[in-house]
Amino acid sequence: MWSKILASLAVLLGFITGCANSEQADLEVKIFKIGKADSILVTVHDKHMLIDTGEDEDVVEVLSYLKDANITSLDTLIITHFDKDHVGGADHILKQLTVKQVLIPNYNSDSKQTVEFMEALEDTSVTATRINEPFNFEFGETQVSILPPHQSTYDGDNDYSLVTSVIYGETSFLFTGDAEATRLAELLDDGVLAHTFLKVPHHGRFNEQTTAFFTAVKPEIAVITASNKNPADEQTLDALQAIDADVYITKDGTITVTSDGRTLSVQQ
Repeated sequence: MWSKILASLAVLLGFITGCANSEQADLEVKIFKIGKADSILVTVHDKHMLIDTGEDEDVVEVLSYLKDANITSLDTLIITHFDKDHVGGADHILKQLTVKQVLIPNYNSDSKQTVEFMEALEDTSVTATRINEPFNFEFGETQVSILPPHQSTYDGDNDYSLVTSVIYGETSFLFTGDAEATRLAELLDDGVLAHTFLKVPHHGRFNEQTTAFFTAVKPEIAVITASNKNPADEQTLDALQAIDADVYITKDGTITVTSDGRTLSVQQ
């Protein structure tokens, strides 16, 4: 599946690489410090994409940043899956910002947070697109590819996670939600996983596919969304060290990664 997507992007990637070698604003990825939860803002020029929204109480931090940055609208909101630490703040985002596109996995949940999110979609007249096949779109000077899970049912919510790839020049970013062993095995089967940045799956939990997955991605920079109370597994940290990835953990502060299309820079 990955090979088909990359083939379809070949022409665009050449264009993007050319753009990256000229003067232009950086791509910025901000991974918020909100405990063991995900909310990630991707910005290119005046375009903004939010991947997940943390828990109910976490969204205050995210909204505060957006307000201070004078961001009043999102071009895209991606909810990777319906666990409360990924969808919990989505209803508040929809009520306080203009959201042009909402992308969600193709399964149902009756959790309190998901119900509130769905109600907010209805109240704000925003239609969410359920992703059940690879979905590609341009986002500023980047190309975004979203891969859905292969199966229609899994044992838990985590393996329904949408996986997002963002390509910017010679740099690339992979956001994996809470993908666990079954989902990681799917991605490995699809092939061509190499990315320069990785948002480590499932807050740094280790499973039987973790080492092979890291080896396939080969990230220069890896970010783990974890807290002192819920730290990453030591085996995960060891596996990242074995591939010489620079590892950052949100328990130490919000992380900002920028790209000029050739290299990545990190601030925390």
